[in-house]
Amino acid sequence: MTAGIAIALQSSMSGQFSSIIRSPSWTSLVIYLTSSIVMSTYLLITKTRAPSLETLKLVPSHLWFMGAFLSVFALTLVYWQMPKIGVARVMTGVLTGQLVISLIAAHYGWFGLPVTSLTAVRVGGLVFMLVGLVLINGSN
Repeated sequence: MTAGIAIALQSSMSGQFSSIIRSPSWTSLVIYLTSSIVMSTYLLITKTRAPSLETLKLVPSHLWFMGAFLSVFALTLVYWQMPKIGVARVMTGVLTGQLVISLIAAHYGWFGLPVTSLTAVRVGGLVFMLVGLVLINGSN
């Protein structure tokens, strides 16, 4: 829940940033550069050891680039939509999308994740989420 609160706050503030500079793409670049500085500082302060070159070579090339591409793509969309439709509508869409893909990924064990079967109870939870999406986005 803490991560969800942080994501909603961060997205809202970044949406405001995007609204001020009128560019979701530049907002993404600035946010990612700033995040890199913050994370680099954290790693230096905590003296976290970098993975070895041998370990880094084990990572498939698609994991290096697709995660970054999807992150930039998704967050740029969020920064573009946030000033237009607001935090509640954007976040319900984001959360619903995350829930749908997480249920599918878990069912098939994608990305080396543990397999968790798609059950009627889980589908029911998804239906409730979709109802919430309609209720939140359908009101003015």
